[in-house]
Amino acid sequence: MNKVAVVGGSLSGLWAAIAAAEYGAKVTLFERKSNIGDFYGGEVFTQIYGLPKPEGVHYAAENFVFHVNNTCYVKLPPNTIWMIDRDVYQEALAKKAASLGVDIRLSTHAGYLHDLRHSFDVVIDASGCPSVTYCEYGLGKIKETATALYYLSSGDFTKYNHDLHMWWLSQKTLGYFWIFPKANGTKANLGIGWVHGAGRPPHFSDVDDWLTRLGVKQTIDEKGGHIIPVVPLKKKRYGNLLLVGDAAGLMNSTLAAGNHLAATSGKIAGMLAAQDASHRYEHVLNRTIGMELSNSQILYRIQKRLPFDAFERYFPAMGKTGPKMFFSRMGLLEVGLRYAWSRVAS
Repeated sequence: MNKVAVVGGSLSGLWAAIAAAEYGAKVTLFERKSNIGDFYGGEVFTQIYGLPKPEGVHYAAENFVFHVNNTCYVKLPPNTIWMIDRDVYQEALAKKAASLGVDIRLSTHAGYLHDLRHSFDVVIDASGCPSVTYCEYGLGKIKETATALYYLSSGDFTKYNHDLHMWWLSQKTLGYFWIFPKANGTKANLGIGWVHGAGRPPHFSDVDDWLTRLGVKQTIDEKGGHIIPVVPLKKKRYGNLLLVGDAAGLMNSTLAAGNHLAATSGKIAGMLAAQDASHRYEHVLNRTIGMELSNSQILYRIQKRLPFDAFERYFPAMGKTGPKMFFSRMGLLEVGLRYAWSRVAS
């Protein structure tokens, strides 16, 4: 029986612990916080790559709505992208992990990776960005990151209900303001984020300015912030140390969506760790999510180079192509062709 240590109790860590336990490993999960559900960042979950429908669902999102000067709707496949309560989902995963025999140690620092790697057969770093691997070894540095600040708020968000709204800020900041409604429009996850190096970092006053601009009145229930990766790592394994989720830089860079990638990478890492096959982690991970990572990176690099007024044509090209732009080269090509045609037609 392999002994597996998981560092971090967010989505990637919980999925890693569950998968490893299901495949027979003895698993210990270390979480420095006192509450496994104490995280209120990303609450959009894409049901893909064989992942089950999550707990804590509010609704299936119908559209991604991009606002530049005009508004562009990206129609989403039905019952695929869910707006969830992240704390409810993580607590449900923790309960399942515990039922499988995972030793969950809250309010516990994992200690040095060097020591863990000698005490356990496999160590899975699910500590987020920047990772403990980077902090301890200087390995796994994410080349490009962003800061996201968010509110969990109460108010009247019914005009946005069942759609995920994102306002493109500017070419300089390469970021979004978002409103993702919850609880039949009486609550919302909202916030702002942009890439590091694009001027000053975002402030909560920027969130407040956007709410004022949109005429949204709300009461803040919770607020927080975190660093998110923009560019994935090329190397995600160092011997018996596997990096998953944000620690590995796994993010759909176009949409800043990573919950499904965190869960998928954790599931793969845990499964392989239990089967004494962690050397196959990078290969299996790339075979599973590599196309989405690659296509979203290409689209993100295009976004970085386009002048701001070009987004009036670029987002409709994405919207008409739909989610397939992330999952096939033909879908990616279709975005380019639609954008080129819109320029000719104008």
